[in-house]
Parts: sequence; C-alpha cells; structure tokens
Amino acid sequence: MQELMGVARQTTRKRNINSYRINEMPLLADPRLASAQFVDSQRPYLMVNKPEEYTERVERKAANIKAPKLSWGEVYGGKQKRRPSDDIKAAIEMSAFRAKHPLARPANNTKSAKLFACATRIFHDGTLIKGGRWYGGWTNLKSDTCLHLSIDDEPAWYVRST
Repeated sequence: MQELMGVARQTTRKRNINSYRINEMPLLADPRLASAQFVDSQRPYLMVNKPEEYTERVERKAANIKAPKLSWGEVYGGKQKRRPSDDIKAAIEMSAFRAKHPLARPANNTKSAKLFACATRIFHDGTLIKGGRWYGGWTNLKSDTCLHLSIDDEPAWYVRST
C-alpha cells in the first residue's frame, strides 16, 4: 500500500496535504484502471446566469471566465417570486431518466470508459425564461468522440450517408 500512497517529504512535523509525492506509475499500471467505468454524477439540477451587458459578456469571454451564477435565494426570493418546484421538477425527472439510461463513452487507448448520468439546465440573463439548455460532461467532447457515444448500447449519434 505504501507504494501506491507515495512517500512523505517530511517526518518531523505534522504534514500538509501538499507535502506528499505520489508515485502514479503503480496506479496507471493497475489493470483494473483500464476496465473501470467512471460515472459523471451529482451535478446541480438548475443554474441561472447573472444578467450582464453585452460588453461585459464579451470581456468575460475574452478572459475565458465562466458566467457568474445567481444564488438560490436570488433566483427564487427575488423579483420572480417563483416556487422552486415549478422549475426543478423537469430537471429532477430528466436526471432520474439519465441515471437509468446514461450516455456512455467507451474506453480507448488513453481514457477509461465514462458514463454521463446527469446534466445541469442553465438559464441566462438572470431569468428562468431565457435559455434553459442542458449541459453535462459530454458538452465539450470532440466531434469524433461524440460519434462513439451510446445509450443502452445503442448509438447516440447517427451519421447519414449521402
């Protein structure tokens, strides 16, 4: 077990979490890693981006910064005066469906198999009316990787021949 954990750099005082070196080679050589399936789960059901002006948005994107989000209280305690159950019910139902039928990325030479079992619905401009797109672990996958995704062992993407 010591060879998997690494060796401490210091022995005289209480160690910080940063004071360990990890030897990753025994971990990467473990044959169980190649057959492991990792599950993307526990994403928030719903998020709402803070309202921003066009110029603010352009500057934020140029700086490669994610859109700031409103807190739960700001969304449901603010001007909209909405009940959370009205908006989140569909997201919970979709997450329950995805948990039973996850989107699967098969293993390849460099990556283990991964299951995408949840997603977050993100609205824009501080309102629950604009946007509402679903985002998950598959969002930034390359197109050639997306061609190999499946749901319940059925291809999730179809390529039409012309």
